[in-house]
Amino acid sequence: MSISSRLIDARTEQAELDALREELGAAELVGIDIETQDEGRHAGLNAYNNKKRHVFDHRRTVITGFSLYVDGAETAYYFNTAHADAENRLSVGAALEILGWISDSAVKVAHNAPFELVQLEQCWGYILENVVCTLQMAVSHHGPDEYEIRRFLDEPLTGFQKIAKAAKLAFSNYDTESKGRDLTSDQADMLGKFISKTSNAAHSYNGHVDSLALGYGLKKLVKSLFGYQMTTYEETLAAHGASHMGQLTGEQVANYGADDAYWAVRVYKELMKRMLAENPAALVTFLKTENPMVRHYANMWRDGLRLDLDQVYERQGIERENMAAVLRKFKAQIKELLPFPEGKNEKLAEYEDWYAKHWEKKRTQIAGWINTPDSDDVYEQCTQASNPIGNAWAEERGTPLPKGRLNLVHYHGMRTILYDLMGLKIRFSDGKVGSDAEVRGRMMLRAQKDGDKQTEAILTSLQEMADIEQRMKLYLTPYTQLMDPETSRVYPSVSSKLATRRLAASFPNPMQLAKQGNSTYIRSFYLPDNDDHLVVSADWSSVELVLIGDFSDDPGFKEVFGQLPYGDLHSGAAADCLAVKTLPGLTEEEFMLFKFGENPNGRVLKNTATGAIMDPKAFFKHARGTPVGKGANFNYWYSGSLSTVGGNLGWTSDEMWEAVDRYRARFPLAEKWRVNTQTEVTEYGFVTLPDGHRRARYEATQAWASAMRHKFAEIDAAPSLGNYADLAIRRIQSRARNQAVNAMIQGSCATLAKQSILNLMPMLEAAGIADKVRFMMPIHDELVFSVHRDVVMIFIPLLRKAMCEHPNVVKTLPLDCTVSIGKTFRPYNGTAFSQFELDECSSEIDGIVPKELLGKKLPDDIVAQVVNFIADAKVPANDQHHIGAAA
Repeated sequence: MSISSRLIDARTEQAELDALREELGAAELVGIDIETQDEGRHAGLNAYNNKKRHVFDHRRTVITGFSLYVDGAETAYYFNTAHADAENRLSVGAALEILGWISDSAVKVAHNAPFELVQLEQCWGYILENVVCTLQMAVSHHGPDEYEIRRFLDEPLTGFQKIAKAAKLAFSNYDTESKGRDLTSDQADMLGKFISKTSNAAHSYNGHVDSLALGYGLKKLVKSLFGYQMTTYEETLAAHGASHMGQLTGEQVANYGADDAYWAVRVYKELMKRMLAENPAALVTFLKTENPMVRHYANMWRDGLRLDLDQVYERQGIERENMAAVLRKFKAQIKELLPFPEGKNEKLAEYEDWYAKHWEKKRTQIAGWINTPDSDDVYEQCTQASNPIGNAWAEERGTPLPKGRLNLVHYHGMRTILYDLMGLKIRFSDGKVGSDAEVRGRMMLRAQKDGDKQTEAILTSLQEMADIEQRMKLYLTPYTQLMDPETSRVYPSVSSKLATRRLAASFPNPMQLAKQGNSTYIRSFYLPDNDDHLVVSADWSSVELVLIGDFSDDPGFKEVFGQLPYGDLHSGAAADCLAVKTLPGLTEEEFMLFKFGENPNGRVLKNTATGAIMDPKAFFKHARGTPVGKGANFNYWYSGSLSTVGGNLGWTSDEMWEAVDRYRARFPLAEKWRVNTQTEVTEYGFVTLPDGHRRARYEATQAWASAMRHKFAEIDAAPSLGNYADLAIRRIQSRARNQAVNAMIQGSCATLAKQSILNLMPMLEAAGIADKVRFMMPIHDELVFSVHRDVVMIFIPLLRKAMCEHPNVVKTLPLDCTVSIGKTFRPYNGTAFSQFELDECSSEIDGIVPKELLGKKLPDDIVAQVVNFIADAKVPANDQHHIGAAA
């Protein structure tokens, strides 16, 4: 315990309470923290929660106690309201009276304040005012992977030492002239173990940084800032053999709880001091933007998102049937290939140790599944092999499944089928044997080119399974578990803790909602708050590219984005990329003819992913979009290359860099801005965003590179490990410089979103419609609201104003946003229950929207009619009601 604590409960003498009342009434700064338990959570959360996550059921939570600390006092107080010693509890009325003793003008400091805000309101009806969130303050002060440089310099690569010998061995025959372009499988694997963007293993660089990072959690922050190790929640429970706070007495929790309130105040004061000294602009942004947003995060968690419960379960059943059907089809396709070739696949054994050791066992497992008779029962078919659909279904039923089943999802089984049984050419990804969707896509293109229908059919089945698994794993299974059975709502936790400070959400994560593809139906689950509301969404148009144009003053960007409506940046990029190899000699003028159904040179137009023949209009839309044109415009600025587009189009490395040179030449000032941003982070170790936030990337500096070489040399001075270190350092530095560019763009998008929300609220109050509008959720550059039908026409112009006027961020180019309305959140699909686009009119509506307005911005009088039409539409049983038909 870092400060003395005092337990306040039913036994506390009145004289002590009177003194406490006086102390709280005079306080200017008060730390506050609550302890809770949600043992009564709904059953779905019991299935969803595990050792790695605990999603609180805030509607069924009990506040077991709370703590207060007055800045400068020698004692922190803990109040027992629902601990195991029931006879000593304070009543809720008494707790509220004590909270009422705190001066209205006092600053209340809470770490992760949305939790306190929601639970105090939900459980006791208490509104916590004038609160500062120290977690969000920490986010403004430092990034999630930021550390004290002095500590970084002193800390050896302890975790890496475990793989140093293997790395040295792998790089003993490294070709330094190749500069890392031609790595062997072992070299690529060893390099990936250290530099992987997703690994947090102790031997990885991310793991090394994680051990040093300042952190955002209160316990880690206190350790980083003050060197004090607080007692953890888990330790507190374990010390008394309890599973939740309600099973402990007030005495057993008092020190732990009081410590949190005390350290919240200490963290607040320390961060305030550091921000004033290091970056006052970020402190201003925190106070004006980041901290006010905390209440909106709380509101979004408290109110949740209403889902169409019946549709969720209906779709779950459909996807299970789909999976069973694909498994039957896939099994029959694979059975035709049996038996396996005689002897192991020597090439696969050379690259994959697991296969070299266990190829016979894996073959037996695969053959056993193939020869298992199919079942008409969907459950039995889905559980014959291990997969997320069958596994989750069995867990839901409480039925244990036998061990040793073939795991079709795991790469062992996948690669044994593809490379051993099917005998396909071994393909690599990042220098290692691959079997993921990207690798299978390349296999598909080869099969189509060779006319190999059998391989094409098998790869199609694998992709169908992968798609179903993703939809079930990301959406349907967690939705059924997270959804409150009493409200048909899910309650995502919204935050701003990303390195770019963009908004994020979890449990569930609406950022995963796709606008295209076979999972778009998931958006139709999301409903407005009430039946007399509509879902109104607004999406900035090309905002990331507009920001690049504004920051760089590039004439090419200005030509496209300097007026409303914007011009077309994606078509030129698409034509350039397609001309490299796919459609030689293609010009932008010829490409634009595809838009109108013309194909003057009789070109063969194919889908870049599937190879399917497309008509000119469909090809134009496809190629202008993410796979080529749009993809190029985003791929380049974040990575400095066109590798993703090149992969889609089958480019060689030389072809890719040739395309890069042409792309750079189109936008010389934007390229200069990108290079200057990288130069800035290389020199200073950080870049400063328009709102004052910084993105620190010490990894971009030469000082970091020198320090890393020293760390590696301390382990082993062998030249081979030096070569490994040089390549790892170059790769991490390149990534850090690209991250700086990303931060300037994505971080500014974050500023726009937050400022828009905060600017909009007083507008709604002034218009008298605040009680008829609720901010539902953010999805990247899209803001989504539930709006009463009667005020939609008042709301839309206010929303446009809030989103498009940000002179402190975008100074020279106009911002634009597109607005859509619907009875659900599904992208427009020709039904009355998807989002109807008002700025690029989605469809005709008989008697309301004439054909000549298609693709154009609708005038207000017609928008008003569309609002009424959609609001009055009745949901049909099959959701296939076309928007052009009668209501």
